[in-house]
Amino acid sequence: MKNFLVKFVKLKVSLEKIFFIIIYILLSIFTCFLIDCKARQTKKYLNIEIYDWHGKKHKLKDYNGKLVVLEFWASWCEPCKKAAPIVDKVRLHTQKQNVIFLGVNTDHNKTLAEIKQTAKFFGMKYISLLDPTMELTDSLEVEGLPALIILDSKGNVIHKQYGVLSSDFYKLVNLITINDK
Repeated sequence: MKNFLVKFVKLKVSLEKIFFIIIYILLSIFTCFLIDCKARQTKKYLNIEIYDWHGKKHKLKDYNGKLVVLEFWASWCEPCKKAAPIVDKVRLHTQKQNVIFLGVNTDHNKTLAEIKQTAKFFGMKYISLLDPTMELTDSLEVEGLPALIILDSKGNVIHKQYGVLSSDFYKLVNLITINDK
């Protein structure tokens, strides 16, 4: 009987080890799958077709090799009004860099003329993309306005911030300068 109990305990321990090994393998596969899916999902924004206010089609992947600064804004957003001149000042200060600045307007109930008029009123002197369906905005997980996102030359998000203050000027210029390779 004692011999039987020893074999039974060893078998039970072996089954427990096998069970934990199987669970570990399944969790590892599941984790790798999630990481791979997340990696593919986060780059979805590069292929979204979006039009600017001149009717020209853009895809962020078309700017491969350049830094891309995206300023998300809306006409009703009072902090956006304060951010636009600061972003334009950064644009002017870094114009010799390999960087492009694009506004991304999220209004869905404004005419093109109203959006352009608001951009001019805000002091925005760079082209704005129109994202009334929020496809690009959602794919970059923008959660508030104004939002500033900087993509590196390979399309990776390297900086995201909400709100742009005059005190951010040198930080943004330095970030663009350091990442312009």
